[in-house]
Amino acid sequence: MAKVLGVLASARHLGNSEVLLRESLSVCQEHGLKTEIVRLTDLNMSFCHGCLRCILTGKECRIKDDIPLFLDKLLAFDAVIVAAPTYMLGPTGIVKSVTDRFLCRVDRVLDRRTIRPGAVISVAGLEEWKGQGLGQLSLFLLSFGIRPLGFMEAYAPGPGEVVLEKANIEKAREIGELISNSILNQTLIRQEVGPNRCPVCFGDVFRFLPEGTVHCPNCGLEGELTDSGISFPKNYEELHRFTWEHLQSHIEDWVKASAPRYLASRKDIQKEIINLKEKWGE
Repeated sequence: MAKVLGVLASARHLGNSEVLLRESLSVCQEHGLKTEIVRLTDLNMSFCHGCLRCILTGKECRIKDDIPLFLDKLLAFDAVIVAAPTYMLGPTGIVKSVTDRFLCRVDRVLDRRTIRPGAVISVAGLEEWKGQGLGQLSLFLLSFGIRPLGFMEAYAPGPGEVVLEKANIEKAREIGELISNSILNQTLIRQEVGPNRCPVCFGDVFRFLPEGTVHCPNCGLEGELTDSGISFPKNYEELHRFTWEHLQSHIEDWVKASAPRYLASRKDIQKEIINLKEKWGE
């Protein structure tokens, strides 16, 4: 039986994010799929130390917490829906903290090269304070080989207040239908994306570069600014930073290749650090 994992990035019991996530998963259950929810705030976790031990040696992360087991679960499910409230112009910080640990499982993601369907649910109190909720939640999925196929944004400040707007419940059910149909039909069924929104991560915050180029800071996709808005290439699935080829190149040609470059300069670095510490009076 196919399994759908719900990742909840909120400590609030039956808050807006949990209500919408549960409604999406209930649709998956109606289609005969098995579901489970992991509340990230229940995990014993620490921050990435940036030591690169996992990616350079292939050994398990030196941090003894729940993250490796959680990431193994994340990789074992057939689809993932992630939901989070917006705090300060983005999803709760725990989403970023978990995403930062992706290096300890990226080799497994690249070895499998299996694209799994996912969806994101972002809740904010006010639309003008939504920030980068969708883009950052999609970044979490993309980092672990999960392709965001659908999304929803809801606006409700009070706990559970999303239920007062029936359209929110209907949209959550559409997310469940999208994921269920993608699994049962064994094909990636994508939600229609409107203008001026990234078709990969659904973000609507961009960098405007010279000569009319528009850059998505989350997935790295580039488009162009036209008279009718932002236009992205039709083959966008081949161009973002989380394609297998681009991710593999980043890991092999930059992350792993940084070790010998650093070691070759380590004595010079240490010498300069000593000089700075003396200047600082340490």
